[in-house]
Amino acid sequence: MTNKTRRGRLPESLYRHIWRTSRRHQFGLVLLTIAVFPLTMVPLELQRRIVNDAIEGEDFSLLVWLGIAYFSVLLLQGGLKLALRIYRGYVSEGTVRSLRRRAFQASGPGTGETAEESAKDRGSRVSMMVAEVEPVGSFVGESVSEPLLHAGTLVSIFGYMLWIQPLMALAGMAFCLPQLYFVPRIQEAINRRAKQRIEILRNLSRQVADYEDPHRSDTERAAVERINQIYGLRMRIFLLKYTLKFLNNFLHHLGPLSAYLFGGWLVLEGRTDLGTVVAFASGFERVSDPWRELITFYRSASDARLKYRLVADAIGA
Repeated sequence: MTNKTRRGRLPESLYRHIWRTSRRHQFGLVLLTIAVFPLTMVPLELQRRIVNDAIEGEDFSLLVWLGIAYFSVLLLQGGLKLALRIYRGYVSEGTVRSLRRRAFQASGPGTGETAEESAKDRGSRVSMMVAEVEPVGSFVGESVSEPLLHAGTLVSIFGYMLWIQPLMALAGMAFCLPQLYFVPRIQEAINRRAKQRIEILRNLSRQVADYEDPHRSDTERAAVERINQIYGLRMRIFLLKYTLKFLNNFLHHLGPLSAYLFGGWLVLEGRTDLGTVVAFASGFERVSDPWRELITFYRSASDARLKYRLVADAIGA
């Protein structure tokens, strides 16, 4: 085994690779994330006070000050998120660059391959260097801070809701539970098809690289068969992906509806106030984004693990 092969080795686990290559940056991203998500519940309380204290109390001065506070919180939160996204991009692109260098080194001479074997792998390695490392590297920047941000946002908002009106909070949270059942199952089906698609694409790349005349009848038939397989897998992935998106969007809209219906009934019964209903409706709207992003992160993590394993195997992990 040569020194070049050892340099090209990658850890078995994606998160072990993340820890080894970017742990210092991950700590920085976590600190920046912790500064962001507590700010998500402040606008909800400000909305409640605007309705209950300023509008119903007919206090214009208080309304102005609450409006300024609301604007300031949104500006601060937006600025912190901008800094977080830029920092993530820096970490991700550095990882993509590093993985492409490793893939290039692993495909060079001295890897123990014969000239014939090297020629066979040329197409798949080029594909890996250009495309397959991209989602892996992009995931590294968000691997820790992304789920922390959205989970922290959910905990902050639901904690605030439970504090001011537990019944309305529990009613709205019930609509999130079905997603915990069907999201992992649908995503697992998507992952199986994505893995098959990548393997077929690699085989197709090798086939094109192996033959001087790719239009020979037997070569062309095999290539057309693989292209059709890729098409079929891609269409099944689309079907599963957009079905999942439809179910998520449908359930997200039920949260604000429950706030208006159930909250409106509590107002009529004298058990809560209008400002709380407004804050809850806005809160459920805010919950939909981090919840959707957590589901997207779960899909991205599954895809990144799959592609990292394929890249690591190709490099020689």
